Amino acid sequence: MADDFEKSSRLVSAPNPDERVLRITENGDAYYKILQTPVYFDIKTPRRFQKIGLDAAWRGEAPIIEAGLVKSENPWQVDMKTFYNKYLEDLSWPRIAGEGLVLWQRNPVYQSVRDFLNNPPLPVEIITIDAPHLKSKFVLPWQYEFAAADFGRVSTFARSYKVSLRGSQNIFIATASSGLDLHFWVQDLNRHDGADSVTVALRDLSGKTIFTEELTDDGQEWNSTKLSALRELDMSNPDLSPGIYRITFEAGDDIAIREIITSAAKMVFKNQLYLGDEVGYRAGVRSLTVWSNGQGYGLRTPHPDSLQKVQFKSPLLENRKLDLGLELTEYGKQYSLMMPREIAGNLITIMVPKRDLVLNSDGFFALSAEDFFLPEHIQWKADLDLDRLGINYVIADYSFFAEKRDWKTTTLTFSGGQPEDGSPLRIVFGFPVGARSEFEISQLRINGYREGLTPSTIWSKLKGVYARCYNCIGKSGTGNK
Repeated sequence: MADDFEKSSRLVSAPNPDERVLRITENGDAYYKILQTPVYFDIKTPRRFQKIGLDAAWRGEAPIIEAGLVKSENPWQVDMKTFYNKYLEDLSWPRIAGEGLVLWQRNPVYQSVRDFLNNPPLPVEIITIDAPHLKSKFVLPWQYEFAAADFGRVSTFARSYKVSLRGSQNIFIATASSGLDLHFWVQDLNRHDGADSVTVALRDLSGKTIFTEELTDDGQEWNSTKLSALRELDMSNPDLSPGIYRITFEAGDDIAIREIITSAAKMVFKNQLYLGDEVGYRAGVRSLTVWSNGQGYGLRTPHPDSLQKVQFKSPLLENRKLDLGLELTEYGKQYSLMMPREIAGNLITIMVPKRDLVLNSDGFFALSAEDFFLPEHIQWKADLDLDRLGINYVIADYSFFAEKRDWKTTTLTFSGGQPEDGSPLRIVFGFPVGARSEFEISQLRINGYREGLTPSTIWSKLKGVYARCYNCIGKSGTGNK
């Protein structure tokens, strides 16, 4: 299935939303200029596929472009990959390929990618491209190593964070001793119709669920705006071994975490921090400072009373007259900011005068500098100074582009096909969080791959057919049960 955009296609939609693109025709050739992202194409396919191949012809000055396959729209899940990375393409370090990956080394130490994976260097020396896909192929040993000394502060007492965080949270903690105290005090804001339940799960880094807790709605399923009483979700576990764990806090935006009490030595929030307002809960407006290693940021405030200037500060910029403040002058609007090369990837402070702010990033957030740690490797999302960061290795699941006349062509492969509900394939193009740029795309080709027939797959399919036929006969009453 291919579309060169010269005329409308029944199988491939035009990019949407249409206000983010510009259709251009030159010498009989049509292409789209992508002015703002994300944009998506819907593709109708005659059948489901096990793998989807994406080929696109494009050009432009955007330093990093991402492309993804939508796996689910509710909840929103996208298998996002790096489509193009200028900085990686320009990296002159020696490189080797193997195991479906590419490894760059500042100084050649490893003879193969397999050697690197079997005996990796320190995590602080490594930067990755598409780490989630890397993890699906290999269990990297350092993800499971833990020593209390690695985390500076060894805490055995519970600390309280009186914050108002709204909605779902993706949290990583590091425990330096046996046992865990962890309590969430939550409140239902009742600003929207519908039940507001909460599900919290504690998992290890392999994804194994250790235990879960749930909290049902407070009994008000309409937008009464009446705050519920504070309720506790106790995630404590006296038998938990020292290590790094992930906590998924699943809730709608009507749920606010008013306080977190934990004995964990470290605690960070991945990708998003929704700093909620405290209307009706506490008098006045409190400022807040958070810490983050993001390379780019997206910011939005949902209410007109919370227009504010957010400051981004780093000791590395003290000698430069550089204002990294971002003034939010419209509510509901998404603002973007990329960190300059001098500090991108380093820990910075973000000063928020009024809270009521949605912060997005490619990195992690912490509620104190002492809490910050990296449970995952840094990913390459901006112009990074690898010398300053002490990076000696880059490992990537990456496809290099090829030149085709005035256009570049890039090929990506995604596992899985269209959603289970039979809706069209949806391909998304975007930039890293905080980035603003443009690029042009002239052709889009989708290749579907189905499972090859082997003796084992044939036998599996025959068993499936037999089971379906047996069930049909049994239900009709004409056969034996």
